[in-house]
Amino acid sequence: MLDRQVARKLAEEADIRTFPTCAMCLFDLACTVLDGRTVHPGLVTRTSNWVWLESADAFHALALDARRRELPGAEEALRDLDERGCRSRLVRAVVERLARQMADEMRKTELPLRNT
Repeated sequence: MLDRQVARKLAEEADIRTFPTCAMCLFDLACTVLDGRTVHPGLVTRTSNWVWLESADAFHALALDARRRELPGAEEALRDLDERGCRSRLVRAVVERLARQMADEMRKTELPLRNT
């Protein structure tokens, strides 16, 4: 099984600017991050399941790119994807990064509340 820290490092090294995912799949997790609430593992699992359905090939491409770049943990990431699919630690780490990115974007565009 892929080490959590290695998965996070691979997720941080990955170019996710064009990662194919639906914003609504990430919305609950991103709002939890935005609100500063505790991110529970079950929420990450559910979100990872949803994202996996449309982005499984992109996760494999991400791991293959890590292997091409000879990043530590790339081979383990590929095995973890093959063995665990949407429950792979790489998937979870990338989904968490995508949600944090979405929360940051939401924070930047947040409209102030009006007192009326």
